Amino acid sequence: MALGAAGFDRKDVGLLLLATSTPDHLLPPTAPLVAHRLTLEKAGGVDLAGACAGFIHAMTFADGFMRLHNKPAIVIAANTLSRRINPAERASAVLSPMPRALWYSPHPAISPTASSALPLPPMDPLMA
Repeated sequence: MALGAAGFDRKDVGLLLLATSTPDHLLPPTAPLVAHRLTLEKAGGVDLAGACAGFIHAMTFADGFMRLHNKPAIVIAANTLSRRINPAERASAVLSPMPRALWYSPHPAISPTASSALPLPPMDPLMA
């Protein structure tokens, strides 16, 4: 898994940011649920909506957090576009539903690490 490959203890992660315009549900927010599923015991979780710009907002948020708190942050960009696109329509069928995650560390020797696909399970109990 990407967290193990990054070489950090999960307890070191301070923040998980989820940039999505297609959350599984409005309440509760999805980021704290993802942080819980990833067993990030001391990490806060924040959902950021903003379509394509949401990822940039999340990276900027993570950068400020790490500079202030000197703790690693995880940024996940995940949109379930398959709920909103018509696969038969050529104009939208090329949009990728694959979630992506980046691990950022405030430590220059390690930051930034590689981006990798993270297998995110559905958060909606009806979908699980």
